[in-house]
Amino acid sequence: MNHIRAKREISSRKAARQRWMPFAISILLLSSFWCSHAASQHPDKTQDTQSVEWWSLQPIRQVDLPPSTEKARNPIDYFVHQRLRQHGLQSSIEADRWTLIRRLYFDLVGLPPSPLDIDAFVTDDSDRAYENLVDRLLASPHYGERWGRHWLDAVHFGESNGFEYNQPRNHAWHYRNWVIDAFNQDMAYDRFVRLQIAGDIIASEKEGIVATGFLVTGPHNTTKPSNDVMRLTMRQDEMEDMVALVGQTFLGLTINCARCHDHKFDPISMKDYYGIASALAGVEFGDQTINMPAPGVVEGNASKSDEGDSLKVWAVTSIDPGKTHLLKRGNVENKGELVSPRGIAALRMLDSDFGLNPDSDGRLRRFKLAEWISGVDNPLLARVMVNRVWKHHFGQGIVLTPNDFGYSGGRPSHPDLLEWLSDYFKKHDWRLKQLHRLIVTSATYRQKSSPNAHAAAVDAGNRYLWRKSPSRLEGEILRDTLLVLSGKLDPKFGGRGYRDMREYKFKGSHFYDVISQDHPEQFRRTIYRFSPRGAMRTLLDTFDCPDPSAITPQRAVTTTPLQSLALMNNDFVVNMSQAFARRLESQAGLNAQQQVFLAYRLAYGRGAEEQAMKISVPFIEKHGLAAWCRVIFNSNELLYVR
Repeated sequence: MNHIRAKREISSRKAARQRWMPFAISILLLSSFWCSHAASQHPDKTQDTQSVEWWSLQPIRQVDLPPSTEKARNPIDYFVHQRLRQHGLQSSIEADRWTLIRRLYFDLVGLPPSPLDIDAFVTDDSDRAYENLVDRLLASPHYGERWGRHWLDAVHFGESNGFEYNQPRNHAWHYRNWVIDAFNQDMAYDRFVRLQIAGDIIASEKEGIVATGFLVTGPHNTTKPSNDVMRLTMRQDEMEDMVALVGQTFLGLTINCARCHDHKFDPISMKDYYGIASALAGVEFGDQTINMPAPGVVEGNASKSDEGDSLKVWAVTSIDPGKTHLLKRGNVENKGELVSPRGIAALRMLDSDFGLNPDSDGRLRRFKLAEWISGVDNPLLARVMVNRVWKHHFGQGIVLTPNDFGYSGGRPSHPDLLEWLSDYFKKHDWRLKQLHRLIVTSATYRQKSSPNAHAAAVDAGNRYLWRKSPSRLEGEILRDTLLVLSGKLDPKFGGRGYRDMREYKFKGSHFYDVISQDHPEQFRRTIYRFSPRGAMRTLLDTFDCPDPSAITPQRAVTTTPLQSLALMNNDFVVNMSQAFARRLESQAGLNAQQQVFLAYRLAYGRGAEEQAMKISVPFIEKHGLAAWCRVIFNSNELLYVR
């Protein structure tokens, strides 16, 4: 049956390609027409934005702090309150402690607080109760798991090659663990960047090789056509993905838009694009063997080779980079001038000339690129990362497009605040935990999330931060929360991940079928899930978890009937509701009122009011405790952080 299903899927894939090819060509033509049309319709704007005077390409400005206000707790509030006053708005009052602890836990570690944690915080009358809680959460190993997930989204980390054959990458998990460890160690961000571009050159095997997994996180087409033109074109497609990854992740620039022509809107030339491509031309995808366990590997879980003390990791394999030519219209058969490895000329405060020849060593090219990107004078390095962190705390960035600080991305809502935070980040040794601490201790972050009709009429999207916008739990955090409530979460840190699918091979292609999650080894945090490209993930797919085939700087947040249906009928949810019911019976006894009270404490961080008792107890008596637990799982109060 598996072979029949696989054969049908292969046939379906081929048929789909044939059906979609004319449509795809049309889309490409329309896209090209739109870019040209937009440029012709707005020649003044295009000329402006293609100028190197665009705001994001300038050095970080030194800005003065606005006047303090009564509600302000730190400099962030000075800037936010100034912006609110300019629009006739006021900030909201501070949220209560029950709300704040739940907000902090999900933001910083991605797990709900226990009733004991809540009681300790609510009853702590010391002046530093809030700050002490922040410090404790930032010191938790779960912090790296939470914020590592955000980074893996941005770099489209996946554990299979994608495309038609979609082979698994059984050793890619070392990079995931390296990212988690780097966040937990509070590694300086500039070093974090350098290691991912050139770690195999500048650091020990233990750290450096694993870090370069960043450059090879993307899809990799293992089809090797005999036609030279097709093979070269495939390699150029792979290089475009790599250039896009480096440019958008670290610089917030869509450099890859200049592969076939100069960028339509930003001052990025084809020569810039091929200069970056030349710097990365020596990168190949594959397994590397290192002589000691990678960071984050739990002792006894390392995969030894003939994953002695050596083990395999999916990382950069160096190859001869050859010489890079500018390809006219992106056509591999239409070579232009030779291009040396170089940076983006529009960043005038940096020297874009690496001083290398077109035939220089590939490893030296990456080393120079890493130095150029992570240079202290690069204004985009700090701005882009500060904006990412802000976005995950507030639901939207100061710049709405985390991966595009060019004209298409627009201007920041609080330009002076972005400059001040970027300067602060650099002055505090590029430490992310210090940046988190500053943000979450601000009065702006600690506001209530209650709506305000007047403020909404002025600023419906809450761009000026007159309240703390509610946020929905991501799919992974929802799954982790259900495991916590059921008492089933395995807290083991690091090591090889778990699998919730069965892999099999048919006619060279790899397929991944969903299997039930009913084994204890599958009850780990979802970040440790083996994540092949294109595989169905049921509950995670329903709650907008992105497929790792695409770079995802920010996730879609949809609300559909399928989500409620999944939280009622999904096998994993049903199993967790039964486990949650058993936990309630074990800890609260058979009294329905006591069960409801404990469930509210565990799920919502508060006690159950009288009205909830009146509704819940008869439901439990009629339909059973497990069915009522699914109602809790489906509630907005569980799904949303306020």
